[in-house]
Amino acid sequence: MAKTYYEPWQNPTYPQDQDITEDEKNALARTASMARAQSPQPLVCQIDGTWSVDDPFHADPFKVCMDYRHEHVVGDDEPWTFWQEIDGPLVPPKQPLPPLPAGIRDWQVRAFAGALPPGASLPPIPPPDTGITRVWQTLAQVVTDATGAPQMDGTEAGFNGWTFALYIDPSVITPLSPVPYALRVTLVGSFTIFTLWVSGAEPLNTWQALNAKMYPLTFNNEFTATATMTSDGIFNPLISDPLNVSIDLTSGLWLTGFFTADSDGIVGARSYDPGWYTAYTQDNVAAQPDENGVIDFSTYATDTTNNAIAVLKVEGLFDPPPPVIP
Repeated sequence: MAKTYYEPWQNPTYPQDQDITEDEKNALARTASMARAQSPQPLVCQIDGTWSVDDPFHADPFKVCMDYRHEHVVGDDEPWTFWQEIDGPLVPPKQPLPPLPAGIRDWQVRAFAGALPPGASLPPIPPPDTGITRVWQTLAQVVTDATGAPQMDGTEAGFNGWTFALYIDPSVITPLSPVPYALRVTLVGSFTIFTLWVSGAEPLNTWQALNAKMYPLTFNNEFTATATMTSDGIFNPLISDPLNVSIDLTSGLWLTGFFTADSDGIVGARSYDPGWYTAYTQDNVAAQPDENGVIDFSTYATDTTNNAIAVLKVEGLFDPPPPVIP
């Protein structure tokens, strides 16, 4: 037998192997096929086209394998395998990779969309998988009362004509991962908010907005909205529309807004709330970059640390948790 190749995965060659018999050819093919299946080279399943670089633990059911053998006239007792080298003949086209879970599609683009080039737009929030209904989940809220509901413990007046900024530390934001599909904010008090903005904090300087960009929130598709309270001091919560931008919360969250001068200027307040920091400054400078092109809140007057005003809670939109399997 004039076999001249040395690598066990190499197919017979011509003219060196032109004199081998059919039985020798079949025996060599089986040997080479088994060697290929056991080799570290990339492989492709001949049954369904799965590539070993994508699924190194791929295996077809026994019945599927046996049906394939019979359809290709391979004896049940033959040492035959269904793998073939990627660069070998008759390799089926590579199958498309399955889509990423909806929870992480485009999240990085949306989370850091402040760096989008001019003229670009945010990618749409991916739709939920079939049969999935996304749910709103509290990310951060002021201290709760005995019932577990977030509760302000008073009010502060005189904020009409002032800009406020509120930083929420990541230590009191849950969960930090995955990134939510959307955000919404609940405000309480008696005031008119001219604009309300939100952004993640810069990782290296949490006094700054991420990428010097903040996103405006709307209320019934309007930027300006009025919060009210009853005569006996009961707040009527003002809830924003969903902001369909996934914001990275791992360095904290900034919210800033301007209370119009002609409104009551009374805000709900929480006198002690760990992880919440309130600052303010006069006139409407909400989300406006400084002379260095950054949105820097360090120049605002700090009210007190561990203090919250106006913002009752922040919620995120998530896929529901998977069902618990007993």
